[in-house]
Amino acid sequence: MSVAVNLLLVAGSISAMLGLLAGVKWLGSRHGLSVELQRKCVHVGTGLYALTLPLTFSERWPALLLIALSLLVLLGLRMRRFAGDGISS
Repeated sequence: MSVAVNLLLVAGSISAMLGLLAGVKWLGSRHGLSVELQRKCVHVGTGLYALTLPLTFSERWPALLLIALSLLVLLGLRMRRFAGDGISS
């Protein structure tokens, strides 16, 4: 696979994970799901996605890049200005 395709897959993966966080938050507020159930839904979703990584990437570097970028995004969501009622809650 080309570098450009791998980079697009990494960007799509991060978008999908942020979409999962936002979707679970939206469903939780709409249907009154407990915070604990929302947390478990996110864990199940990310675990199921992690199972697809060997099928998605044929090389190791895109997965390592995805891990590094995901850590940066998650650390960014933990910053004080994003804390509260937003996606990081």
